[in-house]
Amino acid sequence: MSENSVQRYRVTINRHGDFQGEAKAREHSLILSTKKGEARFGFNAAETLMAALGACLMTNLTSLSEKMRLHVDDIRIVIDAVRFDDPPGIVELSYVLTLESPEPEDKLRQLHELSVKWGTVTNTLLHGVEPKGVLKVERPPISPLDFPKPMGCGEQAAELANAIYRRPAETVGGPPLAEQGIMGRCRRCAGAPMGGQSGRLTARSIAPWPARKQPRQSLP
Repeated sequence: MSENSVQRYRVTINRHGDFQGEAKAREHSLILSTKKGEARFGFNAAETLMAALGACLMTNLTSLSEKMRLHVDDIRIVIDAVRFDDPPGIVELSYVLTLESPEPEDKLRQLHELSVKWGTVTNTLLHGVEPKGVLKVERPPISPLDFPKPMGCGEQAAELANAIYRRPAETVGGPPLAEQGIMGRCRRCAGAPMGGQSGRLTARSIAPWPARKQPRQSLP
């Protein structure tokens, strides 16, 4: 396949609230429903796939009818799908294509067959393409945290570490936090501050060991 025959597409989907997504391509957008079983927020995933099939067919019908010099007054496509739940997937896809045209039926049948043959989405569905995805994790910025319940500074640092790293503070990659000298003073604790700002614990305070710079030890 030559480089000139390759076209690349990109669609970006962003979440809007808890129940909607917006698909964007170039200057166009499509509202999607992202709440399972809820139809009032927009097209769901299955309907979006069906709409892509209809758009593919209609694009080719319009283009090829001009090339074949066929007069077509109107095009209507009704698509039906059957979905199974276990495993989830569309197992049956069918459509009824209605062409309003004075042209001979054999010519219109040929137009239909060519539209399927040269369709991007029709060929994708007929021959199958395995999606390849990668996960990219972005951490939200962590502001200084205060814990509402009274606790000692050591307990507060341990809980903060556990909340961020989702594992016990002692396993954040090195010695226990108490030995790393990274505890801060909580405002409900009378203990003296041991690093960090008074009353605050920041994400920097629990940098994984040994990423945090350690104080230089003096020789005996």
